[in-house]
Amino acid sequence: QAGQLPFWYFSVTEKYASFPVTPLFPTQRKKHGAASVLLSAISFCLVCCSGRDAGIVLNDVEGYIADRPDSALAVLRSMDMESIAPASLRAKDSLLHSQALDKCYIDLKSDSIITPAVKYYRHSGSADDRLKMCYYYARIFENSGDNVSALLWLSNGERYISKCRDYSSAGRLYTAKSRIYFNAYYFDSALSNSERALFYYRKGNDRKREIVSLLDNATA
Repeated sequence: QAGQLPFWYFSVTEKYASFPVTPLFPTQRKKHGAASVLLSAISFCLVCCSGRDAGIVLNDVEGYIADRPDSALAVLRSMDMESIAPASLRAKDSLLHSQALDKCYIDLKSDSIITPAVKYYRHSGSADDRLKMCYYYARIFENSGDNVSALLWLSNGERYISKCRDYSSAGRLYTAKSRIYFNAYYFDSALSNSERALFYYRKGNDRKREIVSLLDNATA
């Protein structure tokens, strides 16, 4: 049926979902494992069969991208979104692609991948998606050394925090602001943004980032 994935998709992806294909630390990068290759092949087949399934595949990717970004990246790279008409789907693919690359420690310095997301989410979309767009767009500027533009987009993202549900993303936004201010020797601003980051990590029950943020504050 249209809009539904075949039964074997769920059985196969569930079987390989626990593969440890995401590195624990940035220095421990690994090549995509069997799960990544398998998920990539499955999604490519699905999207080729019916573009209407693209939204379901993207929703599925969104569910595990935080824990298995390398698997998500393999799936996203296999999808041909140029043939998918709705701008909302192209924007979501663009945002997830940017997120996966960032989480895999692949630092982008070009906006070619995130452009569809920027164009769409500047005027439409949920508060969470618009906040993430601002964050990942800012990361590109930060990677290229343009900290002024990075801070501008991070500040733009702050306007969506009051309506967002993803508090960890709000925390990451303030962590990025803190890092930029710290590197520019604006220590008071760095500390205040780090404290805001800690607040949202706690609010989102993101224990891992809460601990990292506490350690950063202790050593600042």
